[in-house]
Amino acid sequence: MTVWVVSLEWNQAPSDVTGDTGIVGVYATEAAADAARRAEQERLHAADEQVYGYSTGEDCYCPRCGVRWGTGAHRERDCNPDGEETYCSECGDELGAEGCDREHDEWTIDVHCTEMIVQGAEEKQA
Repeated sequence: MTVWVVSLEWNQAPSDVTGDTGIVGVYATEAAADAARRAEQERLHAADEQVYGYSTGEDCYCPRCGVRWGTGAHRERDCNPDGEETYCSECGDELGAEGCDREHDEWTIDVHCTEMIVQGAEEKQA
């Protein structure tokens, strides 16, 4: 039997202190797990966490207007594709004379979706 596990990976793991496993949920379908992962990414992003591959990461933001890709706000904007890149495509900050001033590996949390096999499940179903 295959399941998908949605879990959290903190850059500075609180599980060392709290004992938290970081598991958000276990799902029977990949689609349900992906939806849960996306909801958790959005929730954490709204709580001002730097979510790896969502709040920060390569090509997360439009380099011309600075709006995060995939948001309704970006689709409604009229971005000039020939315009100069003025925002960082990884973090959305405005570029300075030397490019982006931020360290892009400074994310606080990553939300994983991992396919797992339940051991012994076949024996119980027989």
